[in-house]
Amino acid sequence: MSPLNRLGQAAARHARLVILIWLVATVGAVALAGEFGGTFNDRYVLPGAHSQQATDLLEEKFPQVAGTRVTVVFRAPDGTFRDPGAAAAMTATLGAIARQPDVIGVTDPLTTPGAVSVDATIAYAAVQYDKEAGQLAQPAVDRLQAAAGSGRAAGLQVEFGGELLDYASPLAGSAGEGVGLLVAAVILLIAFGSVMAAGLPILTAIVALTSGISLVVLLAAKVEVSTAAPTVAAMLGLGAGIDYALFISNRFREQLRSGHSVVESVGIALATAGRAVLFAGLTVVISILGLWLADFPFLTWMATSAVFAVAVTILAAMTLLPALLGLLGHRIERWHIPQFGRTASAATSDRSGTRGWAGWTSRVVARPWPYLLASLGILLVLAAPILDLRSGMPDQGSASPATTQRKAYDLLAQGFGAGINGPILLVVDLPPGDTRVLESIVSKVGSDPDVAAVAPAQVNAAVDTAMIAVVPKAAPQSATTVKLLDRLTVQVLPAATSGTGAQVHVGGVNALYVDVDGRSASRLPLVVGGVIAVSFLLLLLAFRSIAVAFTAAVLNILSLGAAFGVLVAVFQWGWGVKLVGLDEALPIASIVPLFVFAILFGLSMDYEVFLLSRIREAYTAGADTGAAIVSGVGLTARVITSAALVMVAVFLSFVPVDMVSIKMIGVGLATAILVDATIVRVILLPATMAILGRANWWIPGWLDRRLPHLALERADTVAEG
Repeated sequence: MSPLNRLGQAAARHARLVILIWLVATVGAVALAGEFGGTFNDRYVLPGAHSQQATDLLEEKFPQVAGTRVTVVFRAPDGTFRDPGAAAAMTATLGAIARQPDVIGVTDPLTTPGAVSVDATIAYAAVQYDKEAGQLAQPAVDRLQAAAGSGRAAGLQVEFGGELLDYASPLAGSAGEGVGLLVAAVILLIAFGSVMAAGLPILTAIVALTSGISLVVLLAAKVEVSTAAPTVAAMLGLGAGIDYALFISNRFREQLRSGHSVVESVGIALATAGRAVLFAGLTVVISILGLWLADFPFLTWMATSAVFAVAVTILAAMTLLPALLGLLGHRIERWHIPQFGRTASAATSDRSGTRGWAGWTSRVVARPWPYLLASLGILLVLAAPILDLRSGMPDQGSASPATTQRKAYDLLAQGFGAGINGPILLVVDLPPGDTRVLESIVSKVGSDPDVAAVAPAQVNAAVDTAMIAVVPKAAPQSATTVKLLDRLTVQVLPAATSGTGAQVHVGGVNALYVDVDGRSASRLPLVVGGVIAVSFLLLLLAFRSIAVAFTAAVLNILSLGAAFGVLVAVFQWGWGVKLVGLDEALPIASIVPLFVFAILFGLSMDYEVFLLSRIREAYTAGADTGAAIVSGVGLTARVITSAALVMVAVFLSFVPVDMVSIKMIGVGLATAILVDATIVRVILLPATMAILGRANWWIPGWLDRRLPHLALERADTVAEG
């Protein structure tokens, strides 16, 4: 008896104890997170990047301007700021803000050049804090909103912009996740035909997710974790958790119906489907950990959060679920709905292969080339837009129109031009006491045709560091602004400082986004190569086949290509962009290709492993390759399709979240999973394997002897099942 079989039987025999341990552990994790958990923030740190050097220099030499900054935007709907009443209301609001904790400076629009629009209906002020946004968080936002009350009472529109405001915009701002779970429940009900069987995977996933998110909150107390991390972790935890429980529960029901006892059925289910779950889950974890190769802390800790969620779902599938199955036993079929939930064995009982998934696969195996070429054509058409992919970083102009930061963004663009929303910060490392170079910098930068304005230089008390704010003419996400940054860095600033001993570091949100984009693009080949290499090795160990491992990697890349193509079409080309809650097309967020690749390559392996393990099981039992393919697909296609639809529902339920990167990740994951579980797994893979024939299982003898054995099926478990 295999170790997993023994684990499953032990959990089933001691079900109440295992469930109690999980209950205590989950409650304890939630309590610890509430007591010792940290807060989330979106501080981008890019070691070695030019924008990071600017930030570090400000923090060291000019700390009074290194904290977070909030822009307060005023609009006088019924007059102008030349009117004494409107001006007084604005001044009173800014005075209340200036008296708040952690505020060290507030500019006055009435005395600051260029801070009031030409028609005097819009004005803005800068609020300087002595701390970063993550240290201030929600209390500071609440104080700002309270201070705005007097201005709004006087008839002014008062809005706020800046990263601090993101703490007032919770990501899970919709009922989407609940809708996703409801849709998942309906899919499981149709697949299983039993209310009890349908609810079990959801219950297991929710328990695991609660513990996983608690671990993410605890992680945030030690390192800087993105505000998007809990949402991404929830997305993956729910999707993977339901899928893993679905596969094991389905195998358990098969074994019960074949005459095994409850305890035996749990053991066999864990030793077969559970073994595949363990392997597939570890592949997901390894793929996500590949993001550590990006050397991007923001992405590193987001990936770690996702790993926590997936790892806990694996643990729940291997311990909590067997206990629940053992406790329920035959009662898992309670509240059965007629005509729903045909078993896999029933679906494939027609060994002539004339109906159902077995019949479909028989036709693919009989004529593989037409099916292979047709499915390849569909995937290539879906992937074609990727040739036009343009990456960037979304700013507050992409936020929901209902948010205050989006309203502030639009008002500033209306009153002062699009570039005001993304000022470039020039941080000048001066020769001690020598400020003569600043005049040259301001003059040369100001003469660039794409620069709208250059603010006077601010110099620190030691007169060794200065900061100059530059306002571009174009919007932050514009290609024109990106070219301006490159021109300033490569041509204008070196010419302005030549022979002076001064050094200029280009910072600000625009420069940061360009650096993030560059870092993501440069690290993508390393992440892709590392993840593919490790996945290839794992599949080689599991299936003892070069062809299977190579084919799996290629097919996963095709699924990814289709997903990225759809992302470009929807978000960058704007095809149906309003359906995902955006007003206009925008570039693909720089971190999305990296993150989506790592997640999808791992998740795609789930279906690959579940399908191939059943095909391999049939092949080692004596079936020829064609019959093994028909049997494997017939036994798994229904449950794989159901699992895929559950994941699609869960991923799409996060699209309403008011963060562009989450929308992109949700659409990308849903597209790839749908394509992978339909076109790839039930057409392209069977056709490819049918063409390869016996070559599917070829491995050089010398390599076979040197590789450790990591079979997904064991003779004892297969015989028992």
